[in-house]
Amino acid sequence: MSRLIVKSPVLVSLLVTSLSVALAQALPPRKPTIGQFTSLVNNSPFTIKQAAAAPVQAANNIDKEWMLGGISPAADGGHQVLLINKKDRKKRIRFVEGYDTDGFKLLDVKQDPKSYKNSKVRVSLQGQEAWLGYDDKLIQPAGAAPRSAPSSAAKGKKPVVARPPTPPGAENSSDKKPTTQVRRRVVRPTPKK
Repeated sequence: MSRLIVKSPVLVSLLVTSLSVALAQALPPRKPTIGQFTSLVNNSPFTIKQAAAAPVQAANNIDKEWMLGGISPAADGGHQVLLINKKDRKKRIRFVEGYDTDGFKLLDVKQDPKSYKNSKVRVSLQGQEAWLGYDDKLIQPAGAAPRSAPSSAAKGKKPVVARPPTPPGAENSSDKKPTTQVRRRVVRPTPKK
């Protein structure tokens, strides 16, 4: 049989072309997109399905009720946006460009690299569109806490300055001995039977 293949140039050329076609068709795998997994997320038996909520008011108050909470890059090269309700700050909506979430759809993103306060997103809700941005009145920096005026009872007292703790292994700088005594642990051997 092998002598027949070697002696027949037609069979050899047919075998070589079929192998080269098979190798040319083998392509490397493509990177999956987020759209391929949406049906898994929506139909997963491991997630709790939300009850049908009342329809969102379709008034022209999108920019009065919602503000921009953050913009971040999404895995597929688009943008991911967080909207925060101005009245109920715990109510937040996060969605990705090109997908609907609770009726909201992201249409356009204008991100200012110099100042985040100038960044805007254009969203649509039930056919109405609005540009949303950061609201300076409602957003505080993460480390800032509102300061309160000192109470009237604390005005006459001297402030108490806390002394930093002594690091372990450091010697006591004062001449006094520590007031606490360290009791050594005694381990008694168990009797053999």
